[in-house]
Amino acid sequence: GRNENSGNSKGDGKKSRGRKKKNNVDHLTGDDFAPWHNSLYAFQKVMRENLHQRIRNILKSRQIGATYYFSGEAFEDAVINGDDQIFLSASRAQAEVFRTYIIRIAKEFFDLELSGNPIVLSNGATLRFLSTNGKTAQSYSGHLYTDEYFWISRFEEVKKVSSAIATHKHWRRTYFSTPSSKTHPAYTFWTGDAWKEGKDSRKNIEFPTFD
Repeated sequence: GRNENSGNSKGDGKKSRGRKKKNNVDHLTGDDFAPWHNSLYAFQKVMRENLHQRIRNILKSRQIGATYYFSGEAFEDAVINGDDQIFLSASRAQAEVFRTYIIRIAKEFFDLELSGNPIVLSNGATLRFLSTNGKTAQSYSGHLYTDEYFWISRFEEVKKVSSAIATHKHWRRTYFSTPSSKTHPAYTFWTGDAWKEGKDSRKNIEFPTFD
């Protein structure tokens, strides 16, 4: 930016630094992500192989690196395809975990110093970190990640918001969580019962089994 006191009289060094792009990912290609891919566990690679699914619904164990993986997946998509990414969590602190992982991955594998909240990349892709307590989520669109959804108290309301965020067929929705209770509204969403009850025509369709 233009700053009268930027010290331009001291040489070109200051000026060139002043023009440096914030969160610059313009030089990165798909090949640059190979080291990150190679660092992943087998189950994380399986989730990556299912990127073609418009809706992913994953029940997981604790502390297995799912949030870390999806942070990297979203960052890669934002860099390569320029798509906006939205992270929806039960609390503000939980949403910040995504941001922390993305900043860490960018530094460790690409020596990039990402900043901002939301994080806006040089290609225009925006990564937003939101709490389900906020009312602003429904005003955005992009690929959506909802974590620990089995622990969200207003799950049905949040699911409606998440559907609105990713209405366009271009956007993916990813839900993942550790289990809580079979009485939680998320349970029928995970088993497929809620999906079957949505339309009469679905009642006789076999929902995917564990196998």
